[in-house]
Amino acid sequence: MKFGQRMRAEEAACLLGNRLELADRFVNYKCLKKLIKPLTAQTDSASQEAHEQTFVRALLHEINQVNDFFVNKESEYCDYMTNKLGERVRILEHKNFGEESFRADPECLRTLLNDIAAFAVKVQNLRRYAIVNALAVVKITKKHDKHSMDPLQVS
Repeated sequence: MKFGQRMRAEEAACLLGNRLELADRFVNYKCLKKLIKPLTAQTDSASQEAHEQTFVRALLHEINQVNDFFVNKESEYCDYMTNKLGERVRILEHKNFGEESFRADPECLRTLLNDIAAFAVKVQNLRRYAIVNALAVVKITKKHDKHSMDPLQVS
């Protein structure tokens, strides 16, 4: 399977699954790939330079969009972990503080474990999102360097 197809499959999986918030936040690999085509054409140096600048601006825009989304989600998840999950743990500790044996309310524990499991899935999805987008940037810069006289990757 080609990488572009893999990107589209990942985006489709987000739409179908419980990762709807990630669906439209991926690097636009197809658009970046289209911007590479003019670099392969034999044109004058001014035109070539204009195409290079267009590609680099578009690439940086995509990277910044992904980064901003990731940083916002990371902050949101940290707040959730420290506030909501932390509060539930403190409630459990308070309920069991005076007891001689540590026997927590089973329903409260079940709710906490379900919340932790759901949170772990969200973190895993965000991790997967970051990996796919990092791969997209590596793949597109590699493709760019193959077709351009001005490489972006450092050897």
